[in-house]
Amino acid sequence: MCLRLLWKRGSLDWGVGADAVAPLLQLGMNSNGGEDSRGGNHEELSMASLGVYARLLQPIQVPLRVLFGLGLLLFGRDFGHVILFVQAFNVSAYPTVYAALSRVAASYRRFIAATDPRSVYPWTALVSNVDPQAVSSLLWGSFTGATACIGAVVSPIVGATFVGLSLGQSADKHVQPFIREHMSKLTMFSQGINNVWISYAVKSASQAACVAVALANAEVVCIFSGTLIGSQLLTELVVRHIHSQIKRFARRSDHALLQKAAAHFNPQHKSVHAVQYGVAVLAFMSQLGKVQDTMSLPSRLVLSLPLAVERGLKAVKEAMLSKGDRH
Repeated sequence: MCLRLLWKRGSLDWGVGADAVAPLLQLGMNSNGGEDSRGGNHEELSMASLGVYARLLQPIQVPLRVLFGLGLLLFGRDFGHVILFVQAFNVSAYPTVYAALSRVAASYRRFIAATDPRSVYPWTALVSNVDPQAVSSLLWGSFTGATACIGAVVSPIVGATFVGLSLGQSADKHVQPFIREHMSKLTMFSQGINNVWISYAVKSASQAACVAVALANAEVVCIFSGTLIGSQLLTELVVRHIHSQIKRFARRSDHALLQKAAAHFNPQHKSVHAVQYGVAVLAFMSQLGKVQDTMSLPSRLVLSLPLAVERGLKAVKEAMLSKGDRH
């Protein structure tokens, strides 16, 4: 779940960007300290000071993306619970949570722009400025996502369905033009492709196909889903780095080609998605021939944090199943 909120995927698109989340983290200790309105003599949390903490947390986002990206790309079989949680949250709650976070962050930025954040406490900002509908949507979306994640890891059928739906959504924008183009050439559909039922069937075709394949072979599809997530995480980091370097060189040079590249660079270009899927397919093919326990000791040490998250999710699942058996 947290992966989806930290990293924006090209389609998951992989979460909420740091620009939307960081403002929500900017809560901290008021440098003025002193007594509060209730007479207590302690430092109060102000909205300005924790901006320091948020800036301290930002540098670890890239290492986290690299670790989870490498783990999912190369060892997807070892991160089955992470994949299920991410894909279930993506399908069930991510659009709602992302929209709500964006609204809350926008309210925050508007409030900060017109206020001295050093003199305002978080509770004051929340009560007087944040849209309660946005907070309600955020809480409800989080609850829905958590429920879906629990169902995905407890029930193999539910988990496979969520993975299939997420893969279908990811592939949708790539296959929809192809499907419509070929269906429009068929005589039986040329006049009725705008019919609401036919249109709905066309829109649902990729998701239905992915769900059917996932239900037929959940483990294989889950591995491919993990390699795709890992590929998207890593390629987005590489593309972002390339873009920043191009802009840096463009600021230092007046070369027309560099200026044009910096101005028209598109991280969402079709070629980027092609690279993402190509890398995912290659990693997927390399994993199919592996046995389950092939991660070396150095790999386990490097990926200790993602593996700890995987073990934690697995422990949560086993605890819920054992509690259900006792009842």
